[in-house]
Amino acid sequence: MPVKPRISVGETFRSPFGRGGQGHSVKSIADLMSETDISFVSSSRPSTDRMSSVTYDFMDSGEPLGFQLAQTLASHLFTQDQSSLAPVTIRDFHQFHKIAAEHHLMGDMESEMRRLKLELKQTMDLYSTACREALTAKRKLNRWRIEEERRLEESRFSEETALSIIEQEKARCREAIEAAEEAKKRAAMEAQRRLNIEKALKEAEKTKRAKDNLSYHDIRYRRYIAVKVLRPDAAQGRSQFQREVEVLSLIRHPNMVLLLGACPEYGILVYEYMAKGSLEDRLFKRGNTPALSWQIRFRIVAEIATGLLFLHQTKPEPLVHRDLKPGNILLDNNYISKISDVGLARLVPTTSENVTQYHMTSAAGTFCYIDPEYQQTGMLGVKSDVYSLGILLLQVITAKPPMGLTHIVEQAIENETLKEIVDSDVPDWPIEETFRFA
Repeated sequence: MPVKPRISVGETFRSPFGRGGQGHSVKSIADLMSETDISFVSSSRPSTDRMSSVTYDFMDSGEPLGFQLAQTLASHLFTQDQSSLAPVTIRDFHQFHKIAAEHHLMGDMESEMRRLKLELKQTMDLYSTACREALTAKRKLNRWRIEEERRLEESRFSEETALSIIEQEKARCREAIEAAEEAKKRAAMEAQRRLNIEKALKEAEKTKRAKDNLSYHDIRYRRYIAVKVLRPDAAQGRSQFQREVEVLSLIRHPNMVLLLGACPEYGILVYEYMAKGSLEDRLFKRGNTPALSWQIRFRIVAEIATGLLFLHQTKPEPLVHRDLKPGNILLDNNYISKISDVGLARLVPTTSENVTQYHMTSAAGTFCYIDPEYQQTGMLGVKSDVYSLGILLLQVITAKPPMGLTHIVEQAIENETLKEIVDSDVPDWPIEETFRFA
């Protein structure tokens, strides 16, 4: 459809819905209709078409509604040629008023829409403000929560620190109390030790006087006796003293030290005198004594085995020495060996013909010579002395300390280097006999 040109209001007429003519002639719609020949009927299209075009022309305009209607009406009343007017009927006029009323209603709706949009915008602004305030409040709450957690953690840490300090102080207090009690115990033990020392000195003085009287009054005993004095502060001294007196007073054997007398009041034992001292002193050549020959060593071992067999065959029950070592083997002037120090000896009940064992609550003897089985299980038997005898035999041929000696000899036998570990002060060792001996 061809676009109808609009006529400027300033060129032809002013809208009756305007705000005043300001010097220009303004025609009303009634005058315009009276001046228009409504008897003329258009031969081309109905006037409703023109009115419809009016509707579409001002619907999208942003100008005031009255001005839009007047301008649109004017543009449809006149043709392109301003000298000829288009005929307008009453029907067109009523249709125009109907459209104007509809557009007035649409204007109200648009106003209501604008108001609603404004309210919506304000509501959105309020919502945004509320969101921002809520976010700010949430951040403040988070900061407050973090601060409270920090304070709580600091408080908890302070409490733990305080409790730790209290525990430390309690521990120090306990340690101080224990130290005081320990010091008190040590002081009491020291006082008791001093009393024991004083008592021991007095008893030693009495013993010395008794021994001097015994030695100097009878010159015959100066070379033939040895006096053993019991230590008064020894825990097991009295029981060992009684045991040694009981055992030695009941047995006699050429390879057992002879007990000549005893003084229980002062803890004195009188033995036969052994001029060469102990086997341990001779093996390690103490006092610049010469080394024992291998013949003497083998004979000493045979004598010790004989004396030990005698103890194990005592009736009615075997007697176990429990402390057999070179220090308890004494030698006379002719290097005849005798077993001494039987204070730890124990009578063991016989459980069968070949097995003799006795359970002990604690092992007794010298550490390196104690049977491992006896040390671990407490089962005492004649085999315990046999183990001690074996360690003694290894010392006789090597003249070495007992610690780890069995391992050294085993390695030498495996490597066939036994000759390197025997006592080097004896030059003529019979290696084959020594190997069988080991």
